[in-house]
Amino acid sequence: MAKGKRGPSSSPSPSTIKSHQVVRTIDKESTDTPKLNLADGAALKRALDEAATSAVLEAGYQEDQSVSNLKIGFSLITCAFAALAQFYPQKYPNNWIILVICVLGYLAGTAVLNFYVAGREGDAFMFTKRRKGLGHELRISSRMPRYSEWYTMVISSSNDPNRDDVSMRSSVTKYFDSAGGLASDVLQGDVSKLLNDWEHQRKRL
Repeated sequence: MAKGKRGPSSSPSPSTIKSHQVVRTIDKESTDTPKLNLADGAALKRALDEAATSAVLEAGYQEDQSVSNLKIGFSLITCAFAALAQFYPQKYPNNWIILVICVLGYLAGTAVLNFYVAGREGDAFMFTKRRKGLGHELRISSRMPRYSEWYTMVISSSNDPNRDDVSMRSSVTKYFDSAGGLASDVLQGDVSKLLNDWEHQRKRL
């Protein structure tokens, strides 16, 4: 009895297996990448600021934490006044002098903190230490008005932020795809170019 012909093998070829593995790897990476809501302007700006901070650090700058440390210090002072008023061992009215001092101290500490944040920090999201050859610390700020697609980043001297600054203005569509994924390499290239513009400007002065 003649044997029937064998049909085509149902086992996939090694190249097919490899291609499926690559597709699964790409799909996993795209799933692991966080996606943002394109309608949430605050989240988009925060993601851009964080990516820009990473780009500045990768360029060789060191972040200056003194502004954040002072803010924490002022906050601790105001909290200490509030805690003293709450847990002082004497009861009202015997502790009215302490209560008045604590209230005034809390208000003063809060006012100093707000004025410091408004005057020193403002819209800045990063300060850097002085880099050799430049002679100035950097103040890096950004703006993105509500319901706007335009992201503006400004680099200036932290000592005189209103003088000799450089800036860039781009649409967020340049950095985010339709699914809300951030193209950090594109932003990093723009930040590097802006840093180069700042360094060349400082060397000419």
